[in-house]
Amino acid sequence: MTREMDPAEIGIPGVVVDLGAGPCPSTGLDQFTTVQNGNYYFMVQSPGEYCVSVDKAKNPSLDHGIWTLPLTDQDVTEATITFSPAEDLSIQNFGWDKNDFLKIDFSVDLTSFCRFGDSKDHLAIAEVPAGAVIPIYARNVEATWFATYVDGIRCFISVASGTPNEDPEELLIFPRQPDPSLPRPTAVPASRQTISCSSYSNPDSCRDAGCYWFQVNDKLWLCTPYQ
Repeated sequence: MTREMDPAEIGIPGVVVDLGAGPCPSTGLDQFTTVQNGNYYFMVQSPGEYCVSVDKAKNPSLDHGIWTLPLTDQDVTEATITFSPAEDLSIQNFGWDKNDFLKIDFSVDLTSFCRFGDSKDHLAIAEVPAGAVIPIYARNVEATWFATYVDGIRCFISVASGTPNEDPEELLIFPRQPDPSLPRPTAVPASRQTISCSSYSNPDSCRDAGCYWFQVNDKLWLCTPYQ
């Protein structure tokens, strides 16, 4: 799963693509079913923003998989594009990673952290509120940690945080994750963390709130709790 289109990849025919007026989410303006090479086309006359989206619920062929471009763990993937008369063509590719593994829902009973690895020693990268229902795709041997996606980022959540809605026995088993090698900064008192760390989008406000500004890769930074 690279989130980039490989020239060798083959498009999927018969996929229903929706077009809506204005930024996403929006549908109802037009609809197109992809042709044999997976391409789709819309005729628009007015300049402005449009929402292009694909809904798994409308496409039975998109089963047992996940959207990789734009990356999301939801059924609908979407992108806002801007059409200008000066442009001849606007292109929006969608990526679908098909697999045959089982996915089940996990009900979160306690507000919890989703972490980079399968232990509390790993850095927390997302906070999942109590009452949320998230998909889980794999488990460790003991079924005490589960792999999931939160806000499009893969992470691991403990069984102590909630309850699988079905028997997780048939889930794929992931190998034990490497021990964390990230530096652990000195903790800041929780009294300074009045807002969820993930709410901050720049390093200064993140650090002022007593959170940790963490680089995931060369393009993505996250504001995360120290715990």
